[in-house]
Amino acid sequence: MDTITGQAPGSPILTGKGRLMLHQARSHVRTALFVDFDNMYLNLRSNDPVAGEAFATEPDRWLRWMHEDMGQVVPDATEETSREILIRTCYLNPVTFGKFRPFFTRSAFRVVDCPSLTSRGKNSADIYMVLDIVDTLSHSTYFDEFILLSADADFTPVMLRLRAHDRRTVLLASGPSATALQSACDMVIPLEVFLNEALGVSLNQAGQPGSADAMPRAAALARGQAAPIIASSPAAGISTLASGAETDQLQQSMRAELMSVIAAAQAPIPMAAAAQRIRDRLGDVVLTSGWGGFGSFGKFAETVTGDSLQVSGPHPPGYLLDPRRHDPLEPGEPRVPLPANVAGLAHRVARIVGVPQLPPDGYKTLFQEIAGLSEHHSVNDALNTVEPRIRDACKSQGAQVSRSAIHFVLQGFQLAGVDWRSADRDARVLADGFAENVIRLCLNARMELTDEEIGQLRSWITASG
Repeated sequence: MDTITGQAPGSPILTGKGRLMLHQARSHVRTALFVDFDNMYLNLRSNDPVAGEAFATEPDRWLRWMHEDMGQVVPDATEETSREILIRTCYLNPVTFGKFRPFFTRSAFRVVDCPSLTSRGKNSADIYMVLDIVDTLSHSTYFDEFILLSADADFTPVMLRLRAHDRRTVLLASGPSATALQSACDMVIPLEVFLNEALGVSLNQAGQPGSADAMPRAAALARGQAAPIIASSPAAGISTLASGAETDQLQQSMRAELMSVIAAAQAPIPMAAAAQRIRDRLGDVVLTSGWGGFGSFGKFAETVTGDSLQVSGPHPPGYLLDPRRHDPLEPGEPRVPLPANVAGLAHRVARIVGVPQLPPDGYKTLFQEIAGLSEHHSVNDALNTVEPRIRDACKSQGAQVSRSAIHFVLQGFQLAGVDWRSADRDARVLADGFAENVIRLCLNARMELTDEEIGQLRSWITASG
């Protein structure tokens, strides 16, 4: 024990505020995230409706990008230092955008209702955000970094206050934010980078690729550490390479780097992480060329997949793996396309409550196999024995049902009070019980479902449509 600090030898030395002293190893960056939802959603939607929808319904996706690939601005953080977003707060108008609340609460956000206060729709989100940011400065946890998703120039004073307290600040330039606001930040995330990398929107297809020239290169530098996310594409859109030969050469280099990354990976690697490593090695030309003309990393990766490279994973946009060396991850998307009249609703419900996206025939087969367990005298076996047996039985009937989906359904029966182990439970009773449980989960999550949508959910799960 150190007689001066009272801490064990080799442990990080902390100040009274919980700050690491100079030259001490840092395990992670403590981050607070504040989202002006109305401002962000409307600005993104005006650029590209797909981007607005992706931002509003897939916060876990762009949060993962912030965790893994956004780059660091804290001076003593290395490339290996992780970002931990300890505070996540979203401010939205519950009347206009209340339907998006469940997506954020599921991603561990605290959602603050900010209803309109004037006839023009002005709400109090900016006031609440400023109060919360200032309160966070005196929080018992010392926050190294503040990320603000808003283009409102009113936040310039609070950014300057954060800088005065020696905190790092990050801004997403989603709209015509003032130069003063951008200059007050340590990092400005260019819109096109957020669209392409965090939301997976092709820059070649976006309505307006962004105004990169309005953001000075120095403004996007995170004090010399944020080079991976600097935009250098022209304001008119994605630049093209001088010749077809240069394009071919870039594509070959991209493929070689991708295969090198996969070959070195000991486990499936997130697509966002693979994209980041290729950009780090090949430079800004990757983004300025629109991924060699493919538009996005995902579309480029599709041209490389084969026996030694596949896309898998429970989360979009997925993981890259070598099937000869890596165990594939179970996909979150349905392997069999769902009926058009229910596909959108099923995907929305799956993102909120986690319900498996099986086709109606898949659910029908699953419930039949569960009901048939008593015939084989195995209904009372342990779940780790029952679930693989059900999976294999469904497969023999031509239905691809993952073990995780089976587990979700069996757990749903338990929560709904349905005794699926009872011998008198037929497939129809099980289907009705699970459907009611899913509907209840949706309502508990405050999803806004119409009577028609509830009927569609019930018909989808019970295969009665």
